Amino acid sequence: MIEEFYEEVEVQAIFSRRGVRPYAFTWRGRRYRIRSFNLYHSARKGETLFHYFSVSTDGFFAELCLNSKNLRWTLVKVYSPS
Repeated sequence: MIEEFYEEVEVQAIFSRRGVRPYAFTWRGRRYRIRSFNLYHSARKGETLFHYFSVSTDGFFAELCLNSKNLRWTLVKVYSPS
């Protein structure tokens, strides 16, 4: 099942010369460790570049979005097995 949320989340990420890579996020008071990094793509909307990360946690897949203009993270979608 795919659910869309578009909720702001707190993300712990590593920024390096190779780019940014999220490694954990906090959503609704619970911290989720990212177990694997699946896909990445970016999209421009007007002057703002958005970075989309498909990640796996224990129990579900998630799509996170980083707004490069304000550096805020959003949980876009959750893919759960049920």
